Amino acid sequence: MVIEPLADQDDADVQNRMGIAFFHGHGVDQDSSEAARWFRKAADQGHAMARFNLGGLYYGGYGVPQDSAAAAYWFRLAAEQDNADAQFMLGSLYDRGDGVAQDYGEAEKWFRLAASQGQADARLILGQLYDQLPATPQNSVEAIQWLHQTAAQGDAKAQYTLGVMYYQGPSASQGQAILQNHHEAAKWLRKAADQGYVAAQPYLDQIARNLGTVDRRGATWWHKCRFGVLWTLLGVAVTVGAVGGYRWVQAEMDHRSAEVAIGYRQAADQGDANAQNNLGLLYYYGQGVAANASEAAKWLHRAASQGHAPAQNNLAILYRYGHGVPHSDVEAYRWWQLAALHGDWEAVGWLDDLAQTMTQDQIAQARKLVYEGK
Repeated sequence: MVIEPLADQDDADVQNRMGIAFFHGHGVDQDSSEAARWFRKAADQGHAMARFNLGGLYYGGYGVPQDSAAAAYWFRLAAEQDNADAQFMLGSLYDRGDGVAQDYGEAEKWFRLAASQGQADARLILGQLYDQLPATPQNSVEAIQWLHQTAAQGDAKAQYTLGVMYYQGPSASQGQAILQNHHEAAKWLRKAADQGYVAAQPYLDQIARNLGTVDRRGATWWHKCRFGVLWTLLGVAVTVGAVGGYRWVQAEMDHRSAEVAIGYRQAADQGDANAQNNLGLLYYYGQGVAANASEAAKWLHRAASQGHAPAQNNLAILYRYGHGVPHSDVEAYRWWQLAALHGDWEAVGWLDDLAQTMTQDQIAQARKLVYEGK
């Protein structure tokens, strides 16, 4: 590589870039061990991003033995240099007691520091955290403030959460910090739906009924489902069934799903990962096509192999429960690990739960599959 001579001259920034190149295989053969070597060179010189990257390798066990304590060490060094992503990761470790003693106060401290720099995941976590604390005006206001900031940044999950809070109005956990306001709820839920957050649309449909209007977007919401996840869709069926909206959404889907399936198939055949993921979901639920879990798995695998995080999450679920594929906790762990590496934080939680039921040999086998890219 052209930059390698500079890296050998102890240029920390170039060394970090070398690590990134080896980790992703950009211009060189992919080699996580070599990535770790370059990250360490830069990290030892105090390079904050290299310290964060090295912590990530230790956390995932890429090129180095998996070691959450070592990950916490490097995340802390980077966090103390105001790296917002490192602050978020360190807070997450304290929240779960992973590599450090569980300490919710420390978790909140680091989440706050990350959130103050605009780190969206930290802001969302804080909004959810304060909403779960005992109902006090201060806690309620904190929850809404953090969610508003994150939603305004364009985070679909925060927009959805905020919209649902406006839809439901005051509750035992929220106190009086947010009053029921269906117009405000619709504003945030529509923003989330427009980004493909499928759980938002049924709430929009119910609000339209309550307000005596028709949300014309309801008939086309499935087209926007670029990031659909099996668990999300299952949640829609359960949640909205209670208010009677799901049957209406189901009817709309049945009316258009055959046409939608054709469109997804055309795009999926051309290698579009979003379309492959969504086509897999259609096969799984039997929407517009005959239900076929094996066919669902085939399309989800194609999308997942392209690095599509929601498809990786979906495929992990199929392997975990043996739907359309043989049951395999090793494969489930593998695909959830990849989804987590691609930024799907929900996959981290599934990994933690799954690890409790697996042997160390099984976990090592799964991580080897991830490392070897198989």
